[in-house]
Amino acid sequence: FGGAVFAQQAPSKVPTEPELVGTLPYSTTNGPTQSIVVQVGDGGSGPYKSVLVGDPNLKTHTLYRPRDIKPFGANLKLPIVAHGNGACRNASYEVRNFLTEVASHGFLVIAIGPPIPTIAGGSYVSGQTKSSQLLDAVDWATAENERQGSALYGKVDTSKVAVMGHSCGGLQAIEVSTDPRVTTTVMLNSGIIGARPAPPAGAPAAGR
Repeated sequence: FGGAVFAQQAPSKVPTEPELVGTLPYSTTNGPTQSIVVQVGDGGSGPYKSVLVGDPNLKTHTLYRPRDIKPFGANLKLPIVAHGNGACRNASYEVRNFLTEVASHGFLVIAIGPPIPTIAGGSYVSGQTKSSQLLDAVDWATAENERQGSALYGKVDTSKVAVMGHSCGGLQAIEVSTDPRVTTTVMLNSGIIGARPAPPAGAPAAGR
């Protein structure tokens, strides 16, 4: 899918909270806000320091991408990683450092959940998510790659699409993996839920 190795390095000082590094006009479903571009921790150990971004055209998701996207274009593109959260939470705050790390190696990560709850976390998070929202992320990235005027115009590698998730998010990733655009599926601390197999003949029933 790209061969990147996500090595954790120990910088001398890493901020523990998201740090505001820019603003852009943005409106959430609950009203307007401005400060929506932040760097999480040290921005990742990869060659492209990354930021958490809220995009006004995708209020239901949070982007993690290289802060400087000028190097990307015809000869270097950003593969897509759509991420589902543990417990089907509608925010990726628990894994924002991890997703920042992935993005710093040259990926466009689109996590389910709006950015404000992802930054604030805890009691700010409400609602459950659906597997289809992973494909909503892929649809959006594909459209932005083709839309003139988009910051991502011509910079996204739509031939490399990963769906990824933790726990419930891993199950969501499996569910949408039959989409022909998906080239990689990543399950983190997840599994497959199915019917319990029947016990062998003569074996005692479960719970006895």
